[in-house]
Amino acid sequence: MLLPPNAVRDEFIIGLADVEHKLSQVKVQKVPGPDGLPNWLLRDFSSHLAGPVCAIYNASVHEGFVPPRWKEANVVPVRKVQPRRAIKPDLRPISLTATLAKVLESFVGSWILERVGDSFDDRQFGA
Repeated sequence: MLLPPNAVRDEFIIGLADVEHKLSQVKVQKVPGPDGLPNWLLRDFSSHLAGPVCAIYNASVHEGFVPPRWKEANVVPVRKVQPRRAIKPDLRPISLTATLAKVLESFVGSWILERVGDSFDDRQFGA
């Protein structure tokens, strides 16, 4: 089926109930990213935030644009070995990204997995 330009297939439209469910499952003990939105706010007000967030997600998918703030990350170095002897080999970066970006990534990731998941080898582990 030929779609008009800028049309989004129904399978790539994110539902309000799906957004509300994912927001209600956000772990509050995790640190928020650079946007500073506390996770408890997203979880506790998921029913009120789901509509606007769903509209932003669908606009992002439709336009192929992710808000620049969601691409930012707070990078924290974490030690690989004790005691640390050298900076480069003994530290690994942990990137704290915006929770709203992670939720959107979970939707997109599930779409990708549906398409390519069958091509993975069951014996493959890790990278």
